[in-house]
This record gives sequence, C-alpha cells and structure tokens, in this order.
Amino acid sequence: MNRTFTMFAAITWPLTAFAQQIPGRDLFDFPVGSVAEGFALALRSGDGLRNPAGILLPDGAAGRLTASSLLTGSTQGVSAQILGGALQWRGTTYGVTVARASVGDIPHTDSDPQSVGTDVPYNALVVSALAARRQTRDLYAGVALRFLRGELDLTTRSAFGLDAGVVAEHLTTADARIAVSSFLWRPAAESGDGQTFSASGDFRAIGDDDTRSARPGYSFSLRPGLSREQYVFASGRYLAWEMRTGIAWTEAFSHSTTRWRLAVGTYVGRYFAAIAREDSPVGLAASYQFTLTTLIPQR
Repeated sequence: MNRTFTMFAAITWPLTAFAQQIPGRDLFDFPVGSVAEGFALALRSGDGLRNPAGILLPDGAAGRLTASSLLTGSTQGVSAQILGGALQWRGTTYGVTVARASVGDIPHTDSDPQSVGTDVPYNALVVSALAARRQTRDLYAGVALRFLRGELDLTTRSAFGLDAGVVAEHLTTADARIAVSSFLWRPAAESGDGQTFSASGDFRAIGDDDTRSARPGYSFSLRPGLSREQYVFASGRYLAWEMRTGIAWTEAFSHSTTRWRLAVGTYVGRYFAAIAREDSPVGLAASYQFTLTTLIPQR
C-alpha cells in the first residue's frame, strides 16, 4: 500500500511525532488497552497499561491472562497487540504486560513518490512490570516500571519510565469511582515528551449492584505541551452483557477532533470478551479492538 509517514502524521495528531523523543510514542494515542473506558478507569481488561492499579485481582482469583488486538483501516495501517498476565501473592497482585504498536507499508521514497527498496519500520514496544495492592476497602493503588523502545527508519531509541495509578471506589451512596494515573512518565521528561496524566470518574445512576446498572462518567487526559482530551461516557450492564459508549474531544496544536467510542462485552464463566470501536478523524475508517480476559480461580 503506497502510504507515506506524512500522511500518517496528519491523520493522527499533527506534529506529535516530531515533538516526541521516542519514535512511535504517538501510536499509543490509539485506544489500545481501553475498552471505550476513561483512561484512568481502563480496568476491564486488567492489563494495567493505562492504569497500573487495573491489574488488581478480585477476591477468589489467583491469576489473570489477557490479550487485546487493535486494528485501524488500511489508510492508517496501524496495528497493536497486548499480552498480559498477573498473579496474586500475599495480598499483592504482580503482573507483566507487553504492548506493541506499529504501522505497516510505509515505503522509502527518494525525489519522487515511487517506492525505493524496503518499507520504513515504524513501531513502539512497551514492556511493563506491575504491582497493585488494596490499601483500604475502598482504595487500591498500583505502580509500573516500564521499558519503552521506538523505531523509525534508521532511528531506534529506548527509555525507562515509572507510572502509578490509584482507584477510589464505593464513594457516597451513588457508588462513585474516581481514578488517576500516569502513562509513560519518565523522571527526566520535559513538556512535549509524550507522558500522559489522566483522571476519570463515574457513578451508578441506575441499579442496585454491578450486574444491573447504568453509570455515566467523565475523563480528562493531558499530555503537557502536546494535547488534551475530554471524554464523556456512559456504561451499562445487564447480567452477562455490558455496553459502553461516549464522545471524546481532543485538542492538539490548535486542532480539535471529535470521536465516538462504543464497546460491547459479555461475561461467560470466568471469561470476559469485548469488541470496541472508535471513530477516526477526517472521515477515515474506524479502529477496532478485541479483548479477551480470563481469571484463574484459587484452588
């Protein structure tokens, strides 16, 4: 497919790739690791990519395995995959998550649009070692040590980062939740370097328990010096079925985009499977993410 890096940059967030120090960081602006959730409340898959506290295992579970895959339309050509596992030991959940995102079919070009030689590699890899623990009945927190490696053509760079997340739940009679988290923060990072800080919250507007409920919510994410996103969403569950939808507004470099997100999931025994869809700007094909998670019960 005859595509150029310039086209790709234009259809994600303009100039982001040029502002970052690690190639491919902008590929994780796609909603990989979130089932149409607010990023700090991206807890359903349990991979801990968006919020390290999300790997916390529920009572009665000894472990968890999770896998996700994201694909965009052929014009963007982005694919991403996540594999994660978690185990509980002495009240603390420990986990490892590997996430990779890439763009295919970016041809080398010389002085004319014709392809020259092999495709340009453009990808990023995030390997995370995570730990999460419940602090009180209504509060739990997690940390993640991350290794980020990005490749663009002949340039390859890598860095370590440290992220943290906190979730407070069962707040007030409306069973409200509030969560904050960071993503790809590095101690020496500067404004425009790509780290993200997120805060999300929701509450139960309808229903008496988690299996029959409707929850509206709001999320805000900030990449200092690059972009900000607001996301208004609602989720609902009836027995084995769960649905989530919302509208996200993103501002970056004086540009503003609006995208609709939708997810449908189902619980079958100890398994949870979901498909999520997100619109792309300027009329391009939507992205789709598939997630499968299974809990390992204690013996």
